Amino acid sequence: MTPPGAPPGDPGEAASGDVTGLAGADAGPRRAEHRLKTAVTEDGFEVPAPMAQVRSDVDHISEFFHSIHSRYVWAGIALLVATAVIGTVVAATTPMRDWYMHGAMYAVVFLFIMFYLRAHQLRRRFARAVYAVFASALIAFFVWVLVDLVAPRLEVIEGAITGAGGEAAIGPVLAQRPVAAWLYAPIVMLAAVGVWLLFHWVVVTRYHREDGSEVL
Repeated sequence: MTPPGAPPGDPGEAASGDVTGLAGADAGPRRAEHRLKTAVTEDGFEVPAPMAQVRSDVDHISEFFHSIHSRYVWAGIALLVATAVIGTVVAATTPMRDWYMHGAMYAVVFLFIMFYLRAHQLRRRFARAVYAVFASALIAFFVWVLVDLVAPRLEVIEGAITGAGGEAAIGPVLAQRPVAAWLYAPIVMLAAVGVWLLFHWVVVTRYHREDGSEVL
């Protein structure tokens, strides 16, 4: 409808109609985008949609690693990753029946060290100390386990066997595994990771930049 006093075909009316139309046109895509980013629970609360939450978590992890500028820290992370890869490959090729547990143990050590670095970034000294102690204890325990696995030992090859005539099972098949000398490589590397962590916690954290912030 034309406003009072405005001539027919007033451009203001047309412009107003165009803006309203554009707003209406944008509403649909915006609602669709909102639905992609959120999900509604059974009790009616909006929460981040699974894929949106995954993207957010990935972004936070990426920001965490991009915020690390210390070559010392990156050297330790690289050493830990190399230790995990070499240690898991050695355990799988020795061969050891529970080689996958070695990979899981390296993953746990990696997570605790990441928690330690995050607590250090946030300047939470108590949490940093807790994670440093737990990570160091895990590393020491795992080094002890690996050293114990170096010596030759009897291992179960099969769960049970039967006699030549098909009679009942007479027991498991055992074989002596030779000396796992290759385990010394991850042992030394993992011990070096422990020294790296303790040196960072005890020594590096005492140094500060000119602005008063701690060196990562």
